[in-house]
Amino acid sequence: MNRFGIPNPIVRPILRSRLHGLLSRILCLVTVTGRKSGTPHTFPVLYARDGRDVLIVAGWASKKRWWRNVVGGADVELLVAGEHLKGRATAFVDDPSERGRALRAFLTRFPSGGGTLGVSSRWRALDDASLGAAPGDFVVVRVVPAT
Repeated sequence: MNRFGIPNPIVRPILRSRLHGLLSRILCLVTVTGRKSGTPHTFPVLYARDGRDVLIVAGWASKKRWWRNVVGGADVELLVAGEHLKGRATAFVDDPSERGRALRAFLTRFPSGGGTLGVSSRWRALDDASLGAAPGDFVVVRVVPAT
Protein backbone atom coordinates (compact mmCIF):
# COMPACT_ATOMS: atom_id res chain seq x y z
CA MET A 1 0.00 0.00 0.00
CA ASN A 2 1.12 3.54 -0.58
CA ARG A 3 0.32 6.78 1.16
CA PHE A 4 -3.12 6.99 -0.51
CA GLY A 5 -4.18 3.49 0.49
CA ILE A 6 -4.07 2.34 -3.14
CA PRO A 7 -2.40 -1.07 -3.48
CA ASN A 8 0.95 -0.95 -5.28
CA PRO A 9 -0.17 -3.50 -7.92
CA ILE A 10 -2.72 -0.89 -9.05
CA VAL A 11 -0.38 2.11 -8.82
CA ARG A 12 2.39 0.58 -10.96
CA PRO A 13 0.20 0.06 -14.07
CA ILE A 14 -1.29 3.55 -13.74
CA LEU A 15 2.18 5.12 -13.59
CA ARG A 16 3.17 3.12 -16.69
CA SER A 17 0.07 4.16 -18.65
CA ARG A 18 -1.06 7.30 -20.45
CA LEU A 19 -3.08 8.02 -17.31
CA HIS A 20 0.13 8.48 -15.29
CA GLY A 21 -0.69 12.17 -14.83
CA LEU A 22 -3.21 11.15 -12.17
CA LEU A 23 -0.35 10.15 -9.88
CA SER A 24 2.98 11.08 -11.45
CA ARG A 25 3.17 14.60 -10.03
CA ILE A 26 4.14 13.05 -6.70
CA LEU A 27 4.84 9.35 -7.35
CA CYS A 28 7.43 7.70 -9.56
CA LEU A 29 8.58 4.13 -10.05
CA VAL A 30 12.05 3.14 -8.93
CA THR A 31 13.59 -0.14 -10.06
CA VAL A 32 16.46 -1.47 -7.98
CA THR A 33 18.36 -4.71 -8.42
CA GLY A 34 18.87 -6.91 -5.38
CA ARG A 35 22.55 -7.13 -4.49
CA LYS A 36 22.30 -10.77 -3.45
CA SER A 37 19.52 -12.02 -5.70
CA GLY A 38 20.28 -9.97 -8.81
CA THR A 39 16.52 -9.65 -9.26
CA PRO A 40 15.05 -6.27 -10.26
CA HIS A 41 12.25 -4.93 -8.04
CA THR A 42 10.02 -1.96 -8.88
CA PHE A 43 8.29 0.22 -6.28
CA PRO A 44 6.14 3.34 -6.40
CA VAL A 45 7.68 6.06 -4.22
CA LEU A 46 7.11 9.73 -3.41
CA TYR A 47 9.72 11.89 -5.08
CA ALA A 48 10.93 15.46 -5.28
CA ARG A 49 13.38 17.12 -7.63
CA ASP A 50 16.56 18.89 -6.60
CA GLY A 51 17.75 20.35 -9.88
CA ARG A 52 18.19 17.31 -12.15
CA ASP A 53 18.46 14.92 -9.21
CA VAL A 54 15.51 12.93 -7.95
CA LEU A 55 15.06 12.60 -4.19
CA ILE A 56 13.23 9.76 -2.53
CA VAL A 57 12.57 9.51 1.17
CA ALA A 58 11.93 5.97 2.31
CA GLY A 59 9.70 6.44 5.32
CA TRP A 60 9.34 3.57 7.79
CA ALA A 61 12.74 2.47 6.51
CA SER A 62 13.10 -0.30 9.09
CA LYS A 63 10.14 -2.05 7.43
CA LYS A 64 11.52 -1.70 3.90
CA ARG A 65 14.48 -3.37 2.27
CA TRP A 66 14.81 -1.86 -1.21
CA TRP A 67 16.90 1.13 -0.13
CA ARG A 68 19.58 -1.15 1.34
CA ASN A 69 20.50 -2.10 -2.23
CA VAL A 70 21.66 1.47 -2.92
CA VAL A 71 23.76 2.07 0.21
CA GLY A 72 27.19 2.95 -1.17
CA GLY A 73 25.66 3.61 -4.60
CA ALA A 74 23.91 1.49 -7.23
CA ASP A 75 22.43 1.91 -10.67
CA VAL A 76 18.65 2.29 -10.77
CA GLU A 77 15.95 3.02 -13.29
CA LEU A 78 13.16 5.52 -12.74
CA LEU A 79 9.88 6.27 -14.42
CA VAL A 80 9.22 9.92 -13.58
CA ALA A 81 6.17 11.63 -15.08
CA GLY A 82 6.22 9.25 -18.03
CA GLU A 83 9.96 9.66 -18.63
CA HIS A 84 12.37 6.72 -18.29
CA LEU A 85 15.63 7.66 -16.57
CA LYS A 86 18.71 5.72 -15.58
CA GLY A 87 20.90 6.97 -12.81
CA ARG A 88 23.06 6.33 -9.80
CA ALA A 89 21.25 6.14 -6.47
CA THR A 90 22.82 6.57 -3.07
CA ALA A 91 21.10 6.10 0.29
CA PHE A 92 22.44 8.55 2.84
CA VAL A 93 22.52 6.91 6.23
CA ASP A 94 25.83 8.17 7.69
CA ASP A 95 26.19 11.67 6.21
CA PRO A 96 24.03 14.13 8.19
CA SER A 97 24.84 17.11 5.95
CA GLU A 98 23.86 15.36 2.72
CA ARG A 99 20.91 13.67 4.40
CA GLY A 100 19.76 17.08 5.67
CA ARG A 101 20.25 18.84 2.32
CA ALA A 102 18.23 16.19 0.50
CA LEU A 103 15.58 16.08 3.23
CA ARG A 104 15.22 19.88 3.05
CA ALA A 105 14.54 19.72 -0.70
CA PHE A 106 12.02 16.92 -0.13
CA LEU A 107 10.24 18.77 2.70
CA THR A 108 10.12 21.94 0.61
CA ARG A 109 8.08 19.90 -1.89
CA PHE A 110 6.06 18.05 0.80
CA PRO A 111 6.00 20.35 3.88
CA SER A 112 3.50 18.20 5.76
CA GLY A 113 5.76 15.16 5.34
CA GLY A 114 7.91 16.20 8.27
CA GLY A 115 5.31 15.08 10.77
CA THR A 116 5.04 11.66 9.16
CA LEU A 117 8.82 11.31 9.21
CA GLY A 118 9.14 12.48 12.80
CA VAL A 119 10.97 15.70 11.86
CA SER A 120 10.41 18.85 13.91
CA SER A 121 7.91 21.33 12.50
CA ARG A 122 10.74 23.88 12.83
CA TRP A 123 12.89 22.06 10.26
CA ARG A 124 13.34 25.26 8.20
CA ALA A 125 15.32 26.84 11.08
CA LEU A 126 17.80 23.95 11.27
CA ASP A 127 21.06 23.82 9.33
CA ASP A 128 21.52 20.83 7.01
CA ALA A 129 23.66 18.80 9.45
CA SER A 130 21.17 19.28 12.30
CA LEU A 131 18.23 18.43 10.06
CA GLY A 132 20.06 15.36 8.77
CA ALA A 133 20.76 14.21 12.31
CA ALA A 134 17.05 14.32 13.15
CA PRO A 135 15.79 11.05 14.57
CA GLY A 136 13.18 9.27 12.54
CA ASP A 137 12.67 6.01 10.73
CA PHE A 138 13.54 7.25 7.26
CA VAL A 139 16.34 7.11 4.72
CA VAL A 140 17.05 9.70 2.05
CA VAL A 141 17.99 8.42 -1.41
CA ARG A 142 19.41 10.72 -4.07
CA VAL A 143 19.33 9.60 -7.69
CA VAL A 144 21.72 11.40 -10.03
CA PRO A 145 20.51 10.83 -13.61
CA ALA A 146 23.04 9.54 -16.13
CA THR A 147 24.08 12.14 -18.66
